[in-house]
Amino acid sequence: MKHKRFEENILVDEAYTDYGKPDKNADVKKSQGIAKNFAETLEYEEKKKWYHQMPEEPNVTTKTISTEQVEQLRKEANSALHGDTMAYETKTNRSGSSDHQWAKTLLNKGAIGDRVAAATILIQDNPIYNLTALRNLINSVKPAKKKDGIIIIDALSELLVSELLIPNVKLRTFEQHPLGHIDELTSGNKQAKRNILKLWYYEDQLKELYGTYVEALNKFAHDSVEANKEKAVSAMSYLLMHHPEREKVSVIVQSADN
Repeated sequence: MKHKRFEENILVDEAYTDYGKPDKNADVKKSQGIAKNFAETLEYEEKKKWYHQMPEEPNVTTKTISTEQVEQLRKEANSALHGDTMAYETKTNRSGSSDHQWAKTLLNKGAIGDRVAAATILIQDNPIYNLTALRNLINSVKPAKKKDGIIIIDALSELLVSELLIPNVKLRTFEQHPLGHIDELTSGNKQAKRNILKLWYYEDQLKELYGTYVEALNKFAHDSVEANKEKAVSAMSYLLMHHPEREKVSVIVQSADN
């Protein structure tokens, strides 16, 4: 199976002659650039979604823990995610994979379209250990970088819906998980506990980043340039249709339409 999805949503050439207006050469641009060639040649195995690794949790939470204990578990979870991310990066660097090296090169030196494509590929390959790539994409959607943001929005919305958000389930904060039952869920196994805490912390960070993205779309939706406004409202409508994290999005869409 090949990575091709993002090609439909981004331009791989960042040159704009009439920013804010429809680009008559958009179709031609989609067929150019390093990112397209990279996408067509990169092969990867079909993998389970990150949330398929989540453990089955008790229907009723009967055990609570103190604020200090919650904070300690959060620190452990943060440390687990950071440590495993570093180990993943070391392993991929040592493996000498040309695909990953090419993607990382594009992230640092490519045009905006190529950087988006590279980040998308890395996140699809392993979302948990490429949280920084996702954070950088979302932080690039801001009024101060309108040109970059417009290119990123479609690809990022598709990535969230197809790869990251849990279907029909709202993302939860770290504290919303049954932290008091962690020892029961892992039968006292330290490695299992570490892995579960890591997943819960990743979900917490993903929820926070999703909120940041929605707020960024809100700012674009109130932009004075009509094309920017339409792009943001379209993205928010897409998120609204596909995911239950939608109360906040719904309010913003209604506000932008008024």
